[in-house]
Amino acid sequence: MSPQRPRPPAPYPGELQGHCTPMHTAFSLDNGRSLELDRFYKLTQQQREFYQDKTGTCHPIPYFMLPEEEKEKYPHPL
Repeated sequence: MSPQRPRPPAPYPGELQGHCTPMHTAFSLDNGRSLELDRFYKLTQQQREFYQDKTGTCHPIPYFMLPEEEKEKYPHPL
């Protein structure tokens, strides 16, 4: 009689369908940072709409405006 080989563990039910949902994501670990990034993303999209606007109806986003004293160092290219 030969010794029995150990059997590999049975797969978890989620592995049978080919997908495992993690219990947490990188964004759920630091909710404050996630909210900050979400707000910044929305601001960048508003800024993008502003500089792509040809009609002049969108207003500039204050977050992306240079201070008045910096305009001499960094003049507008147009």
